[in-house]
Amino acid sequence: MSRELARAKERYASAALTAYREAALNLQPVFGVPILLSGWSRRVEEAYNNQWPEMRHPDAGWDWHEIFRRHKDPDRFPIVMWGPNDRLCGLSLVLTTGRAVEVRFLEGDPRSDCPLKGRRIPIALEAAACYGQGLGKTEIRVHPVNDALEDIYIRCYGFIKESPRGEKPFFRRAI
Repeated sequence: MSRELARAKERYASAALTAYREAALNLQPVFGVPILLSGWSRRVEEAYNNQWPEMRHPDAGWDWHEIFRRHKDPDRFPIVMWGPNDRLCGLSLVLTTGRAVEVRFLEGDPRSDCPLKGRRIPIALEAAACYGQGLGKTEIRVHPVNDALEDIYIRCYGFIKESPRGEKPFFRRAI
C-alpha cells in the first residue's frame, strides 16, 4: 500500500470515529435514549443475522451483506446504530462525492418496539454531517425511496429537490 493511500485511509478512519462520537453526543440529550454508533463489523453482521426478522418494509429490506461487500472504498462511511442492550436499531451507508456526502442506504430495525424508531433519519443525517465536516464537504445528499420520505426530507430536514438533466433526482442541503 502506498504511503499516500495509507494516509488517506487513516484520515477517513479518523473522520469516521470522530463523527460517530460527535453525532451520538449531540443527539443523546435530545432523544433521551442511549445511542452508540459504529462501523460495519463481524459483530454487526451477527446482530443483523440474529436480530432482524426476514419480513421487512418493501421499500427497504436491503441486502446489507452485499452492500458492504460491494462498497469497499476507503472513504465509505457505514453507520451502525445501537440502542440499549446491544440492540441493532439501524444501518446506513454514506458515500462521498466531489463536495458532498451522500446517504445512499438507510434502514431501521423492522420490529415495532425499536427504541430508535422515528429517530434513525436524524441520526444518519447528523453522523453524515459530522463526517462530511471532517472531510471538508459542504452538503448532504439523499435519494428517498418513496414520496412520504421525500416529504419528510423537505419538510422536516430542510432538503431541496434537485433534478439535474439526464440524472436521477436527489435531495440536498448544506452541512
